[in-house]
Amino acid sequence: MRLPAILRAAALRAVALVGLAGCVVSCGSGGVSSASGVTGEARGEAMVADVSPTEWRGAVSVTYSNSDTLTLRDIDLALRHSVEVWPRHNTLIVERMAPSGARTQEVVDVAIDVTAAQASRLHETVTRLHSEFRFDEVGDYRFTVSPLRPVAGIWSSSIEITKNGKR
Repeated sequence: MRLPAILRAAALRAVALVGLAGCVVSCGSGGVSSASGVTGEARGEAMVADVSPTEWRGAVSVTYSNSDTLTLRDIDLALRHSVEVWPRHNTLIVERMAPSGARTQEVVDVAIDVTAAQASRLHETVTRLHSEFRFDEVGDYRFTVSPLRPVAGIWSSSIEITKNGKR
């Protein structure tokens, strides 16, 4: 499902608020957007996949193109959601597939905390997946995120990759 332009813009603004100031944002096909640093030293990159806010039940995938096998990176999972998100505690499966085809899978528990006073806007819940992670291969890494049970109120899921200590 592709979100209307105004909602995509709101989700992309949320990406900019998490430390990607001075970035260019471009929409890709299939409801996937990407934001990356473009001036001086690149600070980070966020790959965003839109999901159905009515009910997210299937897997979404994003691709990260890696050309640096030396730099340590932090990898975060970010969920953009409304206060109506339900259930508030979710278990997600995050699978990472390397360019060689090697796969790793991890279970991530995410507790979403929003108050009624914040009801007028979208929120972001960020969970650290890895600190000081090194991508061992050059090429495209595919990240797939899927909930164990249906979730309502989630607008997008993203993988945010930053140089370690730069966030």
